[in-house]
Amino acid sequence: VFCFFSEEIVKLLMTKDFYPVMYLMPLIISQIFIENSTSALFKRQIMFAEKMSYAIPPSFVYLVLNIILNFLLIPIYGALGAAVALLISGLVSSCIQGYLGQKAFYLPVKYLILLSLLLLYTTFLAIIYFLMLYEISFIPKIFFKFCLNIFYLYLLIRLKKIEFSLIKNTINRIINILIYKKT
Repeated sequence: VFCFFSEEIVKLLMTKDFYPVMYLMPLIISQIFIENSTSALFKRQIMFAEKMSYAIPPSFVYLVLNIILNFLLIPIYGALGAAVALLISGLVSSCIQGYLGQKAFYLPVKYLILLSLLLLYTTFLAIIYFLMLYEISFIPKIFFKFCLNIFYLYLLIRLKKIEFSLIKNTINRIINILIYKKT
């Protein structure tokens, strides 16, 4: 959701000086999402197999690659270069972590499904970036992004990658939190 509405969040909460941040937020949020998703699976495999030494190489590669990419990209692209370096370093580190997790304790992970979900997410993210480049009035743009978000969730449900009950439970928890805070 933050990736879909990063432009609106920035424009509502910040001054015009910070508007370029809206282009960085989806990249940084994507990196966090990918890193946390892969860590949730692969770090547990490493811990279960008691091969904690396998946790070091991905972190080391992440650190070194991020420094190198920052050195190369920041002088040319500035903050965008730093965000891209972060994303690339995270992807490479996640791949290494996945390989080592599988080596430590094999699980039948369906990589084609993971790749297709990443491709679907990237496609929708590209549409969001396309929308950011065009000056469309605020309300219609929010409405279109909301519809796009609903369509994205519909595709995930239709492809059986997420259960409708999970979405329903999450919405109910949010509503309960909002109601509970008001009383």
